[in-house]
Parts: sequence; structure tokens; C-alpha cells
Amino acid sequence: MAIQSNLYFKGRQGKLVFYKRLGVPVIRTQSEEVKLSPASIVRSNNLGIASAAASALRKQLLPLLPFPTDASMQKGLCSAFIRWLGRDDPASLPPCNPVPFLNGFSFNAASSIGERFKVATVVTQPAANTIQVAIPTFVPRDVIAAPAYTISINCIIAAASVSVQPGLAVGSSLEQFTIPWNDTVVAPQNILLPVPMGPHILTVTAARLQYCLSSGDCCSLPGFMPASILDAVFG
Repeated sequence: MAIQSNLYFKGRQGKLVFYKRLGVPVIRTQSEEVKLSPASIVRSNNLGIASAAASALRKQLLPLLPFPTDASMQKGLCSAFIRWLGRDDPASLPPCNPVPFLNGFSFNAASSIGERFKVATVVTQPAANTIQVAIPTFVPRDVIAAPAYTISINCIIAAASVSVQPGLAVGSSLEQFTIPWNDTVVAPQNILLPVPMGPHILTVTAARLQYCLSSGDCCSLPGFMPASILDAVFG
């Protein structure tokens, strides 16, 4: 570091940086490279990994997304991945069930499955590479919040797997069924979704409700377009 004399210049010229230190004009040479701590390097790498993994997950769950191009939703999902990964190396992440920040994530900020479908669904893995969604007996009008003129509800359930480290889609499956909007008891259901699972693979189970109206259209009110992650597990 050198001291400036006679005149004072503030700024940068090539690799020279002119500034004041403790009130004294000085000159220093700009460093050739910025040195990052190992934790900062992992954190920086995780930003790219989170973005790729979130994109791969969205593409596989596209039929469930009410607003697939919504920037706020995309940013929120990526943020959930970033918060989960934190400063940990994805290659050394331990198995996790449920995965924090992703479990319960809503793809529509105006409505979630938990708010509209008051049924205690249970997600399990009864066999290798198989997700089961168990839905108990219920009466639609008692447990589903619906807009006026609803005649039925289309329920879409899907499971999707992502290899987190490279952020690649591994596989997905989807099932859907229709629930009449009435006072008739709906029998319990066990929905099986074959999907690849294993070490370092994130598997997400999600659901969406579409309200079918007497006009023949589906409800387009954001408050009645719920889509959420029911379960997220990392092998």
C-alpha cells in the first residue's frame, strides 16, 4: 500500500485502487481473485443446484400447476430448495423425511390443499419405487370448501422424483379421479404411484383440485385453484 501525495484521486485505474484509509489518501493493488471460504463456495454452488432441481420438479408436475409461468411461484419453490440445502454439500445430505421447506409448499399463494380439502391424507412408501396416498372415507360437502355452482371436483395426484445434485428429472406418475359435489359418502381410496426412488433422490407427492361448475367450465378464481406438495422425502 502506498500513500498519495500532493493531490488526491479517488477511484480505480487499471489494477490500482485510490481511496482514503483513516483519512490518509492511499493506493493499493486490486487482488487478482476473490478468495471464498469453503462454506461460501458450497452455498454459491447450491444456488445453481436449487434452480436446476426446482425447474426439473416443476416440469414433471406441470399438470398440477394452476399458474406454471408465475414468477413468484417459481422463485418461491427455488427459495425452498435453497433454504433446505443451506450450506450443506448435496452429495453428503442425509436421508430426510419430511424435507423441510418443501413439504407443504403451495404452488398457488392464494389457496392450498390443506385449506380446501379437510381430509387427513397419508403418504407412505409401501414398496420400493412406489408411493401410496391413502384417502379415508369422507363426505364432500362436509370437508371440501367449494365455490358456488360446483357440481364436481377433479382431484389430480402426482409423484415426481429429482436427482438433486445434477438437478435432473428422474421420473413421475399421475392419477386423477372425480368427486361428486354432494352429501354421498366417498369410500376410502389407496392410490399407488410408481416412481423412481433411492439414494440422493428427492421424491415429491403433490395434489391439485379443479372445481367443475354447472356452466361446464372449471373455476378460474385463484382462491379455488389449490395445488400443494403433500409430502417430500429425500432418500
